[in-house]
Amino acid sequence: VTNPGVATASIQVTANALGFITNRATVFRNEPDPIPQNNTVEIITAVVTPSLSISNTSVLEGNAGTVNATFNVTLLPPPAASVSLHYTTPDGSAQAGSDYIATNGTLSFAIGQTNQTILVQVLGDMSAEPNETFSVILSSPTNATIGAAVATGTIVNDETSGRMAVYGAPSTLAWNGGV
Repeated sequence: VTNPGVATASIQVTANALGFITNRATVFRNEPDPIPQNNTVEIITAVVTPSLSISNTSVLEGNAGTVNATFNVTLLPPPAASVSLHYTTPDGSAQAGSDYIATNGTLSFAIGQTNQTILVQVLGDMSAEPNETFSVILSSPTNATIGAAVATGTIVNDETSGRMAVYGAPSTLAWNGGV
C-alpha cells in the first residue's frame, strides 16, 4: 500500500455451487500490528438457483390467417450460468391444427438474461364459438428450477352468435351467414 492509512481491495467470487459461500480475507503487515483482529473480514453469501415462471396470455383469434399468442417466461434472480428448458403446447378446449399450431422446442437464457418469450400461432376463423384454451408447459430445466410450469393461452372468440331477424322483408329472403 503506497497510501498509509488507506487500503482498498476488491474480490469477485463466482459461485458454482448452491448453498452458502464464506469469503474471508486477511491482510498481513511486515511490521508489528497493534490491533491484528481488525485485519480480517468475513462475508457469508447465499447462493440460490434461479427460478423460471411462465405467465398466462390471451389473444383475439381474428377471422383469417394467424396471430401470435405471446407467453412471457421470466428467470429470477439473473443467472450466473446459461439456462435452458424445454416447452410444449398440449390441447385444452382448443385443438391443435384447427385453433392453433402446436409447437415445442428449447428456450435458452444467456448469463444475466431474465426474460424470454414463446410464440404460439393462433389460427383465425369466422366461427362463433366459446373462448378456447391451450397450455404451454415448461420442463427439463438446466441450471434453474421451475416455479410456475404451466400457462394457459386463451383464444378469445371475436364473432357473435345469434339469429338475424328481418322484418317486412319478402318471404323469399335467404341468408347464408349461419343460424
